[in-house]
Amino acid sequence: MRNREAVPQRAAIYCRISDDREGRGLGVTRQERELREVCSAKGLEVVRVFSDNDISASRYSKKARPRYQALLEAIKGGQVDVVVVWDLDRLCRRPIEQEAFYDIADAANVLRLVTRGEDFNLRESLVLPRVKAAIAAEESRKLSSRIRSKHAELLEQGAPSGGARRFGLTNVKRAPDGHTYLEEQRDEADAIREAARDIIAGTSVRAICRRWEAKGLRGTRGARFSPQVITSIMTSEWVAGRRAGKPAQWPAVLDEQTWRLVGALIRSRTTGRSYPRALLSGIATCSLCGHVLASRPKAGGTPAYICASDLGGCGKVRVIAADFEQDVLERLFARIDPEQLGDQQPADDGTAKALAEMARLDGVKTQLAELAGTGELDLAEFRAAKATNDRAMHALRETLARSAEDEAMQRARAEAVDLRAKWDDLGIEDRRRVVQALAERIEVGPAVRGRNFYVPERVKVTYR
Repeated sequence: MRNREAVPQRAAIYCRISDDREGRGLGVTRQERELREVCSAKGLEVVRVFSDNDISASRYSKKARPRYQALLEAIKGGQVDVVVVWDLDRLCRRPIEQEAFYDIADAANVLRLVTRGEDFNLRESLVLPRVKAAIAAEESRKLSSRIRSKHAELLEQGAPSGGARRFGLTNVKRAPDGHTYLEEQRDEADAIREAARDIIAGTSVRAICRRWEAKGLRGTRGARFSPQVITSIMTSEWVAGRRAGKPAQWPAVLDEQTWRLVGALIRSRTTGRSYPRALLSGIATCSLCGHVLASRPKAGGTPAYICASDLGGCGKVRVIAADFEQDVLERLFARIDPEQLGDQQPADDGTAKALAEMARLDGVKTQLAELAGTGELDLAEFRAAKATNDRAMHALRETLARSAEDEAMQRARAEAVDLRAKWDDLGIEDRRRVVQALAERIEVGPAVRGRNFYVPERVKVTYR
């Protein structure tokens, strides 16, 4: 059996850094390097290294520390004689957490807690490390209080409060004052403005994500974009030069009217499902039950459209995708009348009125929160008023979405001139939009008995 009192050699190094802005783990790497030198100088054998990067240990942090938990499990398993850390506050910032560590270490017969400058014998007095932990906790509390106060001041002023750089904006130092200001990052800001125009024209966020990927755009920390991140960018108020409902101290990438319209459209189109990849899925319907057809391959992998019973359909209609799509497209191509398609209805001012009302309701929402905060509204009154306000806002978003879809439909009809020549250059979303602009309804009937091939008579197209 190992004589742990005589040879307390097995050391576990624990490294932690609260804020890794570059995401490269350089802080914990530096800690590990210096702590290995400490172990070497004290004759300790490093058997395990645990690192939590970019994770705070303060009482206000909600992030779990998985490697710290792994350290505790290693201690409980009897794998460690000595724990080595950069400083005591790297291990724990709260006295209650430190006491739990001491209990686990004592039960597992861990002998020492070593930092760069101190070596605590856990079998002797723990007064000094406890005092240091209490001091660190109080300093953390005071620092957090000062930070909260400063953030409240910056919020009131509409000033930036640090953190990661916003996509579309960049930090610039101006002489002679030397202060840092937020200004436009031209390429990124142009991408946001182009995305806003595309969303208003009917393009999905998923399609914009693919376009940004094709252009090589990356987030401010180098990460690839996802539809969720793009949605967050396009709907966040900072992109309209606002903070907490007030003008902010940085330029607006989008004007407020465009920003509100884009946000309304994105929220109204959110379904929780992926955007359909097949041309006519969700557009064509079953003539028997009226349910939309879904894209499903036949046995063997041949693409087809079916009235899927698991989605609520009757399950009695199936048609091969290639023949069906080609037939529908030929009918639409033959139907196009340049003079008729180019005739668009003038837009009314309904969108402007809806956006103005949305801005008013936003103000009402803020006022309700303030009244609840001062006690002028009790909780029940606040909830009732907020629910009424939210319903009105939802109705406005639906109105804006319908208006934008109608305008997108008109544009698609106008752009359908020379459609056959343009077709191969269109993406799937644009192709679907053109089909919906030209065809009011596409119905597919059941297969014709005795005919094991596509029969055009099964398909009825009602044109707009």
